[in-house]
Amino acid sequence: MKKFAAVIVALALATGGALATAMSASPAGLVTLKGHVRTSDGAGTAGIVVGAGVPYDGAPSSKYREVKTDANGRYELHIAAGSKLTMSFEDPRDRYFGVAKGPFAASAGSTHRVDRTLERSAMLAGTVVDSDGDAVDQVTVKAYDAETGETYHSVVTTGSGHFHLTVPAGDYKLRFAPKSGTAFWYGHASTRANSPTVTVGAGKKTAGLDQRVG
Repeated sequence: MKKFAAVIVALALATGGALATAMSASPAGLVTLKGHVRTSDGAGTAGIVVGAGVPYDGAPSSKYREVKTDANGRYELHIAAGSKLTMSFEDPRDRYFGVAKGPFAASAGSTHRVDRTLERSAMLAGTVVDSDGDAVDQVTVKAYDAETGETYHSVVTTGSGHFHLTVPAGDYKLRFAPKSGTAFWYGHASTRANSPTVTVGAGKKTAGLDQRVG
């Protein structure tokens, strides 16, 4: 998974994160966001992409900015004020994963401190083939929290039929949706409740989640 694991954080106390707000020197008309990104053992995490601003579907614009954390896991960026802003913490190397929150409001000239503790990610992997055993591409595979039904992430199978889902450690249900044909749950179950639960630990990989289409 590439750029899907974005962690949108509200400016409020949350698990693994902290917020402090103060009216201090910020560039004229802009909001300053700064903080420290750590792993669960307290070490600063370098190279995490921190984005903030108005949600966007393409490249960052004047209303959305991105920076990378430095060698000590610290960052600072400046964005336009707004009432429906979002913030994301993304690991380009897929080592860490977080939970989506937001949106939030921030006024021009304000400074906000947002620290974040990142959770070690896990991986679910498998291959989708057809009745002849040939690889099937363009199958959308989604991971759902086994208890709440919350969607964590989705990917599309490659030309070789492979998929890799980056998720937090936990229990999941997987749904497979071919480009043409009927969608189904892992184990070819017709409902989420009847689908086998897939479990994966932090920093671990659960592979062999292969499925046959048709």
